[in-house]
Parts: sequence; C-alpha cells; structure tokens
Amino acid sequence: MPSTSMSGFYWLGSAMLVEGPRDILAPAISFSEAYEVTWEHALASGLRVISHRGGLVLIDFSALPNSMSVSIEAKTFTDESFVQAVDSILLRTKVMNAWILCVQSAVVELHDHVRETFRVSHRDLVHTNNVNESVGGAQSPVGIVPGLGFANTFISRHWAIPAETLVRACELLDAIMAAGSQALDLIDLISLATESLGDHNYALGVTTAWTASETMIQIIYKEYLRRPPLRPDGPPVTGKRRDILEGRDYSASIVIEMLALGGVLSDAEYNGITKARRARNNWIHDMKPTDMGTGKGALDVALGLFERNIGVKLLVIPYMPVVM
Repeated sequence: MPSTSMSGFYWLGSAMLVEGPRDILAPAISFSEAYEVTWEHALASGLRVISHRGGLVLIDFSALPNSMSVSIEAKTFTDESFVQAVDSILLRTKVMNAWILCVQSAVVELHDHVRETFRVSHRDLVHTNNVNESVGGAQSPVGIVPGLGFANTFISRHWAIPAETLVRACELLDAIMAAGSQALDLIDLISLATESLGDHNYALGVTTAWTASETMIQIIYKEYLRRPPLRPDGPPVTGKRRDILEGRDYSASIVIEMLALGGVLSDAEYNGITKARRARNNWIHDMKPTDMGTGKGALDVALGLFERNIGVKLLVIPYMPVVM
C-alpha cells in the first residue's frame, strides 16, 4: 500500500462525537454526509484528531518525528520494511486506544457520567493521506442501505459528546505523549484492563492492571534507592549494592514492604497494592476466581500509580450497564 500519514477507526461508543447525521431519524446516511468533517483539533504533540459525521475518527501523524509513515510496497518489500510498518501500526493503535480512554476520562470529569470504553486493533484501522480522499483498510462496521448509504445506527445514540470534552481528552493525551513511550505502554495496559473488567473478564483485568502497577512500583523503587543516605555518614547506594538491591532476589513483595517501611507508600497505597498483588497471584498460581470489586481495586491502584509517576490523572471506570 502507499505511504499514509493518517490512520483512524470508526467510533463504536453509544454516544456520538460532537454531532451525528442531520436527520437523526433517517434510515441511512449518504456516503458524502458520513465523511463530512464535524470537528478537528491540533494537539501540542503534533497530532491532529479529525471527527466525521458518520463516526470515522482520523488521527494525522504526519507532524510527529519521522511521521511514523506506514508503507509496504510489494515490489520493494523487505524484512526491515515489514518490521517498521508493523511497529508503526502498533504505535498508532496504542495512540488511538489512549485517546479513547482519555475521552472516557474527560466525560467522567466534565459530565459525571460513565460511557463505555472500547479498544481497537490493527484490524480495525483505516489509512489515508487526506480527509477528502478515500480510505483503505477496515470497512465501516455498519451495513449499507442500497441506493441510500450507510445504515443509520445513530438513532439509538441519545447524546453527543461536546467538542470541549474532546479537547480535554486531547489535553490528557498530550500529557501522556509528552511523558514518553513508556507512558504510552502503561496506558495501553490500563486500557486493556479497563475493557477486560467491562467485559467481566476479571482475571485478565486484574493481571493486566498489576503488570502496569508492578512496572511503576519498580520505577518508584529505583528512585528511592537513588535518594541521599538517611544518615550524613551513611553509604550511598551505588555499584554492587545497587545491583543487589535491584536484582531478582528482591521480589515485588519485598520491594513493596521496603517502600512502605521507608514511608514512600502511604497506608492506602500499600493496602491497595498488596490486595491487587495477592489477587493476581491467586489467579496465576491457583486459578482462584476474582470479582469486579477486586478488579476495580486493581485498576484504581494502577491509575493512582500512573498519576504519581506520569503526572496525569485519569478518571476511568469499567463500563457495565445495569439492567433494572
């Protein structure tokens, strides 16, 4: 395929983005109306998010370093170009899932409602170079009404997420992008944990949230070891001593206890982390089932550590519709 600077996905949430079709009760949306741009926003990171009336969301990556260009030309195909393309698609997918999670957080923050979060994979992506050009890749998830256009699935969507809420989501994504690639990897794990809990896959939610949490606990621990000695004449943690303290003999449980005893973790943090670790171990080692309450606690631990390490507060709640 030719090199493309934009990738996107079709918005699957039950709320519209900014505005939907002009006639919300029409049986179909014409193809031209579906691809009308209704909102766009340039981020400080160089990304540009573009929303369309029919639910397509495009993100323009061209302003980023190396533009993360996606291209696999059959005649010039090499193992290296294939790996580069896969890495680029993976990164774009992570950015999109981060933005989706940021939208949910912004809705909770500004409107105090919970909207479902969802994730996209590389199979869901479309690719193009211009909002006015045709897109390649995944097809629209809605059906086609012959002679009319896309089937109107917006009839059941009773609320539109305002533009200012999407701007807030972009601000959150900017802060995550500014923190570096590890922050994006961590938020991808948190996104997966959130969706897993919403799908009632509590074990996957707990283990995924714990993976993110353990990574961030190690960051806190390494910073702790680099602090000045408690005594003026105390030896600094350098060389062989640091290798020992950061080695495999110091498991997560020992590290957590050391951080708690050193006053680095509050009682609330310690209790939440310990409970999440225990739930993860119970599942991994004994396949002991867990539940939504434990999963939500593990997710909250990961979100709290993310705010502490990355400086971005996300208000994320696993979406689970309640049927009365």
